[in-house]
Amino acid sequence: MELLHYILCASVGYLIGSIPTGFLIAKARGIDIRTVGSGNIGATNVIRILGKGPGIFVLFVDALKGFISAAFIPALLLGIPDCGCEHSTYRLLALIAGISAILGHNFTCWLKFKGGKGIATSTGVFLSLSPLTIGITLGIWICVYTLSRYVSLASIIAAVTLPIAAGLTKSDPIITILAAILGLLAIWRHKANIGRLLKGTEYKSGMQIVEQNQSASKRITVLGAGAWGTALAKLLTENGHIVTLWGHDTARLETIANTGRNERLPNIQLPEPVRIEKHLTTAASTADYIIVAVPSQFVRAITSQLPQFSGVVISVTKGIEFDTGMTMSDILTQTMPLADNAVLSGPSFAIEVARGVPTAVVVASHNSATAREVQALFHRSTFRVYTSTDIRGVELAGALKNVMGIAAGVCDGLGLGDNSKAALITRAIAEMRRLGIARNAQAETFAGLSGLGDLTATCFSKLSRNRALGERIGRGQPLPAPNDMPLAEGYPTTQSAHQLARQLGVETPIINEVYAMLYEGKPPAQAVQNLLTRDSKAED
Repeated sequence: MELLHYILCASVGYLIGSIPTGFLIAKARGIDIRTVGSGNIGATNVIRILGKGPGIFVLFVDALKGFISAAFIPALLLGIPDCGCEHSTYRLLALIAGISAILGHNFTCWLKFKGGKGIATSTGVFLSLSPLTIGITLGIWICVYTLSRYVSLASIIAAVTLPIAAGLTKSDPIITILAAILGLLAIWRHKANIGRLLKGTEYKSGMQIVEQNQSASKRITVLGAGAWGTALAKLLTENGHIVTLWGHDTARLETIANTGRNERLPNIQLPEPVRIEKHLTTAASTADYIIVAVPSQFVRAITSQLPQFSGVVISVTKGIEFDTGMTMSDILTQTMPLADNAVLSGPSFAIEVARGVPTAVVVASHNSATAREVQALFHRSTFRVYTSTDIRGVELAGALKNVMGIAAGVCDGLGLGDNSKAALITRAIAEMRRLGIARNAQAETFAGLSGLGDLTATCFSKLSRNRALGERIGRGQPLPAPNDMPLAEGYPTTQSAHQLARQLGVETPIINEVYAMLYEGKPPAQAVQNLLTRDSKAED
């Protein structure tokens, strides 16, 4: 047998095995499977993230990689019309091709030599070389899985069984040796699962988290048990992270803990792994990441209690502090000086995110590496996350659009038409951009998801509390009670934005009129008339 044949079998087998099926299927749906769930590219993680259909397809293709490599590569290279597996002359070549395929799957060159665990590919190899051996092993896998519902435990037991089954079926000694080597390799690849099984923390099939590994799962604390904080806690848990939810309302926390439901998210059941914590410092003490989802008026008071946190803090709150004109990330820089900052914003109503409605947002940080890190935490097929380094622009766009949402609601309350609202949105973007540029934001940010995208959703959606508040004003109804105002972030933001514009000398006619309606009692019809009778000018 020529040396060239060995080299070709090993090379082609490795290349076939290295095709990262799970990664490619997930990537086609906009997900990096390595950053969600267990972080593994195999079928188990694909099933949990994308569903049974894609997962079964990945399982089949990964097994097929091993079968093709062992059954057909030697035959094709040597010109033999059948698979050649029964010919002892070519058995060694088949073994080499099969082993290479398994190594290719486990250490794929396309993903920096980080692949799957090789169970499906090994199954395909043995289906070619010793069908009876793999039949016995699969039977044991099915029995263990049926009784335990642990995919990892079934795979580990099957790995132990593989060389035993090869011996019982009187396979060639070299196949038995191969079975032992592959069994040990599979057990080694499951070492993290073994640790969780011993600790009792491994997740069973059918739960939101099938399996996690410590390199992929992060400890995340969400501050704020309102609709938005709870929706993000649900999403992050489903992405395979260990999530703790904290809120100031202990009664609501107890209800969530007892029922798995938050009245702010009707008919939404939280996954069981979400942890509830009533004490702020305890909730933050073990976190790698903190999500700040409390109303803007309370961000400083709450986060100032966590000055020693040194992980990544992510603001999902949209607002401007009245006394200082600071955005939320500015406040976090002062109150949590040891932490890296990021903000997440965009058109994202909490109930739709909780229901899994496709959503796109942007995460921004001065540090592009931090932005990508946070992107990986949240990103999934129904929650697409883009990155930006214009943290100031993303924050200002997200805060100011709430003021414009109130103005849009006034249009609805007055019965104005689509022409009026379209004009309002267009001029609102120009006004937001002017104020943003005065605070050193990038102009193009206001045409993106955090600007035009979020503004459009807020101005048109029935789910928008800011639009609903404006509609109430337009109909001549009194403002809600002060205790209800935090529910509409645009109310305090209007006062902050109005003051900020005055300090910077920026012309903001829409913000001025919304401020006059909210804080000076100006009739909505007069506010609209004032906007319509402004001097003519060129479009900016």
